[in-house]
Amino acid sequence: SVIPAIERCRQAGFANFPAVSSSDNIVSIRIYCGFWRHTQDLFDRLQFMVIFGAHTGTAIRIKSTILIGLSVVLMSWGAYAQDVDLRSLECGSLDNHYGPWDYTNLEHVRERLPIVENAHFNSDVETLRAGMTGTRPGTDLDYTLRAFPNHHRALYSMARYTLQYSDRRLAPGARYTGDCYFERAIRFKPEDSTVRLIFGVYYSLQKKYAKAIEQTKTAVDLDPGNAEAHYNLGLLYERTDALEEAVQHARRAYDLGYPLDGLKNKLRRRGVWDAE
Repeated sequence: SVIPAIERCRQAGFANFPAVSSSDNIVSIRIYCGFWRHTQDLFDRLQFMVIFGAHTGTAIRIKSTILIGLSVVLMSWGAYAQDVDLRSLECGSLDNHYGPWDYTNLEHVRERLPIVENAHFNSDVETLRAGMTGTRPGTDLDYTLRAFPNHHRALYSMARYTLQYSDRRLAPGARYTGDCYFERAIRFKPEDSTVRLIFGVYYSLQKKYAKAIEQTKTAVDLDPGNAEAHYNLGLLYERTDALEEAVQHARRAYDLGYPLDGLKNKLRRRGVWDAE
């Protein structure tokens, strides 16, 4: 999060690190901290010049000039952060030597997908048993998701794969974090409701239910006729004791023909599902 990043910057010896809006993301803080670090280092050099006999007036004028310039930069930081999509700095550009192609585009699926899947996404990779270009599936999943950022099945496999290595920043063979692969898919195809649905499952597996609900609600908003999205959202609401909302989405899921009775049975045990 942002606050620990600020604290790490201060603990590293920059006690005067300025306050930053909580809306700034972690990448902004890292750049901000690095900029502040180098500026502080320059100040230290100027002070060293004064202490050891350099022309005091010149050093003070230089330092004053830097302070004025720094104040202008810091005041404009918020506007800069809004104009630049800093997420791409952490989660990478979507540019790729092959693609990127759209998993929901029938032409791309017909003409481009077999080239990728035949070399990088077989059943062993999808089920995380083994890789096609290495012993582990991470490299092949990464290649698939760089060529097809919103490849639904590969996203779900990568989600489960990164969670197997939750004690590490990156899973073996992965270029990005699990969150980043979803961020890239959303950046590539914002209207793809299935990406949001899988993102919700990813957060649910981590018991991050508020984030899971947020992503699954977005999936429902993007595709109100998706029975599975309503069903998953009902499960999440039941898990978090929001029973009225759980019943609402359960009824919608079953009206749309969802075949599984698990949510209905959970709500019946809670005493909020009327007998049919």
